[in-house]
Amino acid sequence: MARGKRSGSECPGALRRELNLSKQQLPVEEVGFIEGKVMEASGEMELRNYDEARERLAEALSRITTLSDRYMQTLRENGWI
Repeated sequence: MARGKRSGSECPGALRRELNLSKQQLPVEEVGFIEGKVMEASGEMELRNYDEARERLAEALSRITTLSDRYMQTLRENGWI
């Protein structure tokens, strides 16, 4: 398997591991949404639907970015950073 495709197929697993670490901090429904998108991406990769896989990963990363921004705003507002 080509290095790029192998690395791409490992991405969903790495994201799932990181999500497991954050489950204690993030709302359950948010983690569920993100996990669902990562699982969908993984399935699309197995089917070699790489455009769809990228779209699902983009949706997951967008939600992660939105959550991060929300938490950073809260930290700033409370003077913690």
